[in-house]
Amino acid sequence: MKHILLFSLALIAIQSALVWFLRTPEDTLSFAVAQGVMWVNLGLLTLLWGRLLVKKKVALASILIVIKTLFLLALVGFILKQPGIKPSWFFIGIGGFFATVVVVTLGLPRKNEENT
Repeated sequence: MKHILLFSLALIAIQSALVWFLRTPEDTLSFAVAQGVMWVNLGLLTLLWGRLLVKKKVALASILIVIKTLFLLALVGFILKQPGIKPSWFFIGIGGFFATVVVVTLGLPRKNEENT
């Protein structure tokens, strides 16, 4: 899982650098903050999900997902109220992170490919 997080971090850096060259520093800040929040969210999700799969408690996993989602929404609301953060570029950054996840996922070997 570490290679997925590192590869996605590299893609985030490339995307943020591209926005830096094409847009204003405020746009880049908004974009990079959104991608950073989503990257931390993915990291926490993978860390906690691995521990929950060991215990195999569905109710605990459901509660954790709800609490994590509420925390994430509160964090996004707080970030959007900060001066210098442009909501449009913040949400473009979140969308860019989903594109990063798709690229990383498509680059992973499939289970049948690992066995051959």
